[in-house]
Amino acid sequence: MTSENQDMSKMKNHLVIIGYGVNGTNLVRVATHAEIPYVIIESDIDVVKREKQNGKTIVFGDATDEHTLHMACVENARVVVIAISDSNATKHILSILTLWRFYNNCPYSCGRDYRGLRSMSQILIRIWHGSH
Repeated sequence: MTSENQDMSKMKNHLVIIGYGVNGTNLVRVATHAEIPYVIIESDIDVVKREKQNGKTIVFGDATDEHTLHMACVENARVVVIAISDSNATKHILSILTLWRFYNNCPYSCGRDYRGLRSMSQILIRIWHGSH
């Protein structure tokens, strides 16, 4: 475990964004603007290297692997957003999160359509700040 991962292991009540495509990138903008701490999980090593250099908190790995989810401290997250287009991977991630949800009240969302991003961002901010 690197020192970077040790620092992430202390994270609690943060946002986990799975996938750093169009939806993930926009969610990071919203989270940054709203001052919401986040961790990105991304499977493209070139994207991870670039975004680490840009100061993003990002983990390289496959989110269908429980170890990768643990690296992003999903079990301590306040909100998890699955922002990938692979339906099989999404189902697998959801099965893990559903199992873990019994032990933790972390809401999660799946978003495959960037047109819904505005409402998804509004929901995220409402969940985060506790207003309904």
